[in-house]
Amino acid sequence: MGNDLDMLTNLFERIHFFLQRLTNYAGIPLTEALTELLGKIMAQLISLLAFSTKMMTDKIISESFHFPGAFLG
Repeated sequence: MGNDLDMLTNLFERIHFFLQRLTNYAGIPLTEALTELLGKIMAQLISLLAFSTKMMTDKIISESFHFPGAFLG
């Protein structure tokens, strides 16, 4: 699981740094092309977040079957 966690951490760090770089464009006027590009970027980020959330959820569910008493208090 450590490798999966490292991979997800790296992914979130890259997304974070990318979004920080987007602040460079905050002061320029939005053109139609830039608006379309930003929309596509945000769609990809949401897709990545959905995929990583599914990966984490599947991992948690998978691990719970290996430890049947994990959810029993």
